[in-house]
Amino acid sequence: MRLSSALLLGAAAGAASSVQAAPLGFADFEARGSAALDAGFVAVARDLSAVARSCLEASGVAVTYPGDSAFSTQSQPENSVLPYTPAAIAAPASADEVASVTRCVAAQNGDVKVVPKSGGHSYTSASLGGQNGSVVIDLKQHLTAITIDADAKTATVQAGATLGPLAQALGEKGFALPHGTCPTVGVGGHSLGGGWGFTSRSWGWLLDHIVSMQLVTPDGSIKSVNATSEPDLFWALRGAGASNFGTVTEFTYSLEDAPESVVNYSFTYPSNDDCVQLILAVQDLATRSDGRLDLGMGGEILLYGENSGNDGACSFAGQFKGAASTFEAQAGMLSDAMQSRGASTGTPANTTFTGAATGSDSAWLRALTDLMGDLNAAAISEPYYAKSLMDDGSPNYTADSAKAIIDTIQKHVLVEGTGISLSLDLNGPGSATNANLTTASAFDVHRTSLFFSQLYVYGQPTDATAQQNVFAATDEIIESVKAAKPNGNWLLYVNYIDAQIKDFGTQYYSTALERLKSIKAAVDPLTLFDFPQGLAHA
Repeated sequence: MRLSSALLLGAAAGAASSVQAAPLGFADFEARGSAALDAGFVAVARDLSAVARSCLEASGVAVTYPGDSAFSTQSQPENSVLPYTPAAIAAPASADEVASVTRCVAAQNGDVKVVPKSGGHSYTSASLGGQNGSVVIDLKQHLTAITIDADAKTATVQAGATLGPLAQALGEKGFALPHGTCPTVGVGGHSLGGGWGFTSRSWGWLLDHIVSMQLVTPDGSIKSVNATSEPDLFWALRGAGASNFGTVTEFTYSLEDAPESVVNYSFTYPSNDDCVQLILAVQDLATRSDGRLDLGMGGEILLYGENSGNDGACSFAGQFKGAASTFEAQAGMLSDAMQSRGASTGTPANTTFTGAATGSDSAWLRALTDLMGDLNAAAISEPYYAKSLMDDGSPNYTADSAKAIIDTIQKHVLVEGTGISLSLDLNGPGSATNANLTTASAFDVHRTSLFFSQLYVYGQPTDATAQQNVFAATDEIIESVKAAKPNGNWLLYVNYIDAQIKDFGTQYYSTALERLKSIKAAVDPLTLFDFPQGLAHA
């Protein structure tokens, strides 16, 4: 979920640095000594053998190669700072065709790597391989069908579908799922890595709604994966499934009933002093045993500093699932908490959507469109950089530690012409995000957080020196957050993957790592499915 990008399109973006050098790839990170790549990874192009290419062409699957007229469009990265050139891009129209492509490439004994592409929103362009010379299985071109079983209250969704069309298809039938607000994000990576949305406090992560999956394994077999069939893979895929164990071609989700009343809201606070009190007030309201924020109150603190080109210095925004009168009481709690601390009550903006739960003009669909924009929007390519952080449930922010965070953000406002923001997405005790709603999964190590955070840089430069300055700034901001609890069990979120992270395996997967690596070795002994921060390098 990247609300930060939408809010940082003003002066910060306009001041972005001009391009001074060729975009940097993982080879450049390695040359700068990044520990994100272990000694066994070589970021160079592999050649697709004549035998493999003949196999692909004989499979009947649509394949494009470098030099083909459609290739430059199909290989365009969502993060324009990290472009890569695949050896080929295959666009299968069925699981059988995915299996055919997989077997053709596997015949090279793992010398050429395979990656699936759903929406293409990998922050490090891992859906293009994260390196040159991979074969991309592009699910987005043909595998986008959405089938709803109203009686069973389930949806079967092909992995190339994106969140906007999924939200619309479900909403028109009176159903919903928890998910992010960017309509062009693919369900594949979003689901397998977690999938957070403003309804997650009451509905859980998107991952929690996965009932079963169809998986094409590295040997080209097609498996049904659920709690009783392939239980090890069911555990592993939910939390670490992207590009590690094969290609998920289809998901079946259990659905929620679309709410009949929804409020989208935003409160903007003018000063950094207010932002300190906002962190403390929301922390208190989310954790106390009496007067706790309703679980229907999904919200995000967004910190961006004074004079950033945006209104105020921070905001608290999100979506309330419930009656407008109940929302007003919740908003009053926040206002009272801020006033009691001597802070501003914020500039409010909220819109209430009330009405029938089904149909194209339902309250739920109007609320989603208000949040997400055009549900059928086309993806764009833009330069950015992001980091993540998940606390252990009790970051225990104080006035001093919250001020240190705010001061550090303010120090780096407009660094190298970028727009920087830090989001603190609210989970907290009693929330469905912190409950194990289904059988155990590799994601369970993340089920304690109070805040789930993203540090987002809009307008990331391509000049190497400027990039280093941005990396240093973002590291300092992250460290200012962790300093609130130096011995806390801080973890990272794999859907916001970061090429600059050392010891990424432990930080993304914690105590689940060794079991994940064992399953990876058993399912994919050739390391056919691979990218720089895949399990084979953790």
